[in-house]
Amino acid sequence: MTQTVRTKFIVFLCFFFSISSPYLFAQDILVLNSGDEIEVITEEIGRHEIWYKKVSNPHGPTYTIPISDVFMIKYTNGEKDVFNKNTEFQYVRPSFNKKEPGMAFLLSLLLPGGGQYYNGQYAKGALMTGVHLGSFVGMIACLPRTTYYSYGNGHYEDSGSAEGFVLFGLILLGNSLWSMIDAPISANSINFKKQSLTWNMGNKSKLSIKPDLSFNNFDVGGNKIFSPSYGAKLSLSLQ
Repeated sequence: MTQTVRTKFIVFLCFFFSISSPYLFAQDILVLNSGDEIEVITEEIGRHEIWYKKVSNPHGPTYTIPISDVFMIKYTNGEKDVFNKNTEFQYVRPSFNKKEPGMAFLLSLLLPGGGQYYNGQYAKGALMTGVHLGSFVGMIACLPRTTYYSYGNGHYEDSGSAEGFVLFGLILLGNSLWSMIDAPISANSINFKKQSLTWNMGNKSKLSIKPDLSFNNFDVGGNKIFSPSYGAKLSLSLQ
């Protein structure tokens, strides 16, 4: 190879690499939330920003873009990183089936225990309904009645029990009042306990604050006193 040919070959190689050098670097694609795509050379992904260089100028300055503006990075090897701009610190109000105190009261008015069924307190509702039906049957059993024989004109008179009738009537009335008073109070209590403040803190971590209601038992002079205590529960979920 002569000196002239060698010189031309070196010049050609320098020209070739100067033209193709941008394409020798890995080309990633930034997909923005707006739908635009940018061909880049990704250098570093931080907590809040992405550092990159332009493919057309790989030896030039380094640029940054907020992660909140980026939807996804497509790498040359086919892998992808998907970002959610709303998961870094987002307030979430959890949904729950709110109980209406008025509806709970109306259902208990129609049937003792009905409001408790509405509130999801099935055991308490079954107890109230059972007491109601038992008291009603007891009142009927205490009514005076006359039983006639199937033959002749004979009959048997039962004067009933006025005391039993009154007793079962009081139980029925008290049970009904208890159900009507308890149902709306329980509905408000359920709504209070289910209300919570929750924040997504990124990386599937959640911070929650929930109201709490408890009763303290005090012994004063031999008498037990129950006092409500209101507070809050703080929980951190790391997944």
